[in-house]
Amino acid sequence: MFRKTLVILFFYIFLSFCKPIYSFEFVKSTDNPLPISYIDGYSDHQQANVFKEGNIYKAILTIHKQPDPFHTLGYFESIDGINWEMKKVVLNTSRDLSNPGILKTADGYLLFLTEYDGSIYKIYSSSCDNNFNCSTNFSPVIIPDTNNNSENNGVFAGRSFKQDNRTYLFFGAWGRYDGFKIELAYSDDLSTWTRCPNSFLPGGDGPFPYQENNDLYLFFHQSNSEGIKLAKT
Repeated sequence: MFRKTLVILFFYIFLSFCKPIYSFEFVKSTDNPLPISYIDGYSDHQQANVFKEGNIYKAILTIHKQPDPFHTLGYFESIDGINWEMKKVVLNTSRDLSNPGILKTADGYLLFLTEYDGSIYKIYSSSCDNNFNCSTNFSPVIIPDTNNNSENNGVFAGRSFKQDNRTYLFFGAWGRYDGFKIELAYSDDLSTWTRCPNSFLPGGDGPFPYQENNDLYLFFHQSNSEGIKLAKT
């Protein structure tokens, strides 16, 4: 219990007082916007989770098809990371789905997703096999407290990383009065999730953790239109 508390406290102290980190230099690709081919009348991609397995780049994208009033999730592949081809619809539940996040598991993948019911955003997970056949029987991950002014518009964009057999999930929270911020939860079994008590990085959303050697980097979007920023621990 002491170790768990220490880890949570460490994340909170560091990320609450982090300064700009210049660990990576990014150059915008001259191929932007990337060529993407769709099937079944889909288009208008939004959030994406891109990863690489073997020699194949893979991605889950939020996509849309007219005249549907909701978004769905699709699976895409690329051999060069530039030219993308849609392979299949992963989830279409006639509910608005977005913000995919992928975690590799022994049996396939765990897909974190955000569902919007017309009034509030919630984070769920779906179990998928290695071919991205994903269950529509979603498991709740983070359900917001509608009486809490710091998250009464919802929670969204769950992105995970693993450390010492524990899975951590960064996610965005949206309050009606204090705007956006980033929060953290953890799980030892991918079923029961415990939320850390404090939020951090006020004004941040869309967190994306990246591990390299012994360092953890957190890319996040600044909701005041200042662009993408980076924290490190």
